[in-house]
Amino acid sequence: MSGISIGNASRLTSGTIQLTDVLPIERPGVTTPYSATITDVLGGLTTSFLSQSNVFAAPQHIGADAEKASLPGFSIARTLTNSENARGFHDASVFGGALQKAYASFDAFAESAEAANLDHLIGFQARNEHAGTGTLDKWYGFGAFPNITGGDVANVYGYYGADPLGAGVITDNYGIYLASQTRGVTNYAIYTNAGAISLGASVTIRNGGLVTEAGGIVLASTNTPIQATRTVSDTTGLITLGLLLAKSSGDMADTFGSSITFSVQDDTSASTPLVQIGGVRAGADNTGDFVVTTAAAGTSTEKLRVTSGGDVRVIVGKLVPVLKAAASAPAYEKGALYFNTTSNKLMVGGATAWETITSA
Repeated sequence: MSGISIGNASRLTSGTIQLTDVLPIERPGVTTPYSATITDVLGGLTTSFLSQSNVFAAPQHIGADAEKASLPGFSIARTLTNSENARGFHDASVFGGALQKAYASFDAFAESAEAANLDHLIGFQARNEHAGTGTLDKWYGFGAFPNITGGDVANVYGYYGADPLGAGVITDNYGIYLASQTRGVTNYAIYTNAGAISLGASVTIRNGGLVTEAGGIVLASTNTPIQATRTVSDTTGLITLGLLLAKSSGDMADTFGSSITFSVQDDTSASTPLVQIGGVRAGADNTGDFVVTTAAAGTSTEKLRVTSGGDVRVIVGKLVPVLKAAASAPAYEKGALYFNTTSNKLMVGGATAWETITSA
């Protein structure tokens, strides 16, 4: 038989039905209870129900396999072979007209009303198990696949978590909480593809720091976009608040280094670099100089260098003064300056040798 309709005309009060297809049950429209046992030869469905106004009494079990949960209200346990897109529960309702309320295919409204403590309450739980010898390409704990074939949709939320209602005290409120992800060869707690990420409040990174690939980090704000705070117990010495690392795929040489660029932009131009400060390799991989470059008519050139040996070089055109203090004369350099701590004289690199600067 293709189906049996149970309604006011021929109401089933009790008995056993064996069928090889489906059993559509229409609302009886009565207030007196009725009971029946249904056996599905194909699907192995055996269930007894007691209903009043189309309400089934728990528990209900569909399928010939054993249940894998304790005290289920409704259980589906069956063995499927060569089945594609098999579903334990399928809702294909069509609604429209003057319907204004939201519709949910699954509505979890379990309530904890006992005075005793309860460990947890879960609205939706995905515990699918892969125990075969083949490879499962994808395992979805929750899959959202919207299909908008007509009309307009103002907002599509793949997942939406509302702020809890009620007056009960909540110690820690997590919109999304992910436990440590360690079972994979590569582990991602959250992984996104194309699409912007918008965060409405501050971001706290507890461990591991922030790592970015192509694109880096772009901060745009009407307030101070970057503020670094590091709390330590030290009372002396420099405290590192940032690290700039330039990595070369080759063998680095002198002048290779990392820098910070200061740029400006108005409403009619592109970003224009003005000043660059950085550190460059100087003589060895563990030796470096501090340099400052400035831009003139769009061309940046070095204007200041503090060498690893302590020299300060101020570069103006072709004049390269060196300012340092020494007990004896350093290597001669025309135009350079040094203070002789033995004679307490200021020396300048003259035409051919060091000369003492005297007042006029």
